[in-house]
Amino acid sequence: MTENLTTVVSSKTQTVEINRGKPTVIIGERINPTGRKLMLKALQAGDFDIVRSDAKKQVEAGAKILDVNAGVPGADEPALLKQVLTTVMEVVDVPLCIDTADPEALEAALSMYAGKALINSVNGEERSLETVLPLAKEYGAAVISLCMDDDGIPATAEARLKVAAKIIERAAKLGIPVEDIVIDPLALTMGADHTSGLIAMQAIEMIVEEFGVNITMGASNISFGMPDRKHINATFIAMAIHAGLSCPITNPLEPEVSIAIKAADLSERPDRRGPCLHASFAEYQCKYWLFTTGSRVDRIRHRKPCGPHLFVGETQSKCQENPGLQGGDATELPEDDLYCHRRGSKQHPGCRKAERGGDGGQKVGCSSANCIRSLQSALQCRLCQLPRCHRCPAKSV
Repeated sequence: MTENLTTVVSSKTQTVEINRGKPTVIIGERINPTGRKLMLKALQAGDFDIVRSDAKKQVEAGAKILDVNAGVPGADEPALLKQVLTTVMEVVDVPLCIDTADPEALEAALSMYAGKALINSVNGEERSLETVLPLAKEYGAAVISLCMDDDGIPATAEARLKVAAKIIERAAKLGIPVEDIVIDPLALTMGADHTSGLIAMQAIEMIVEEFGVNITMGASNISFGMPDRKHINATFIAMAIHAGLSCPITNPLEPEVSIAIKAADLSERPDRRGPCLHASFAEYQCKYWLFTTGSRVDRIRHRKPCGPHLFVGETQSKCQENPGLQGGDATELPEDDLYCHRRGSKQHPGCRKAERGGDGGQKVGCSSANCIRSLQSALQCRLCQLPRCHRCPAKSV
């Protein structure tokens, strides 16, 4: 087998190395107006708040690189792409993947990007090879290379390997090192052809065996048009990592996908990745409880590096006076919602019937914050919404 190559991309302050011997690098896919009506309308109106929010959330969720697409119909894409890139670089410092099919927009973006970018993408079509590869060489960028050519997307893994070889050869003639070529074998939806996943896996294995290059995929494509997409995506990504996928383009905000990636990493390199998986799985359990069992109040998130938190305090003013145990802003809630105790007929909607304690009838066992046993309880941090839960790294204070 060919030696695994290392692809390096960078921002002004951060460098990311992609290599199958290291943890899988997640490329966050959400900064893309395609199929996202709210983002599309916001970009058309010159509003970049959603872009800022998605950038920060994806990085907090574990994305090491962010894919940035500004393909708004009718817009001046070169100008808009530069605006979106600037917006993202103002709020996060991870490397960026410049996603555009417009050569003019690509050059405009590369000319203002601070660092070594990842281009998305070139393919085996002559027009694409002649326009994108020279820009990658000029600006020293790495480039995602799609296994398709002038005849379309090959139906077999062997044919996709030939397209990959063609792109690598053409890049080499321009002086682009092979480690700067990241191959995308293309994952087509299994809803149209149930063999699509198998063909993609075979293509990954062949390309890795032949060239040792890094592999990416728009992994969400595999489940398009199918039910329960999150679990299909998670299973496919885990299998693809075992085959050689090293930097999937996916949604890091889906806990099922995040856990699948870490579980796959654990199976490949358990010595390095075990602690990371254990911590992530604890957070996943908490998130699962939060969104399947928790009440409306539970779903109000407190911005924290380790996941969703809810601060339950003695009074609203008490909560506001304590802006967080590890940074962030205190959640502002009406006073009734900050309490979780007997209040006549105004019991918290999350309360359920439970045994009564020895403190004069104080209820316990609330699904939202486990009714605090004392009205004088100190501010409590809830990662998993359970009192003194062993899985909460901050625990109760």
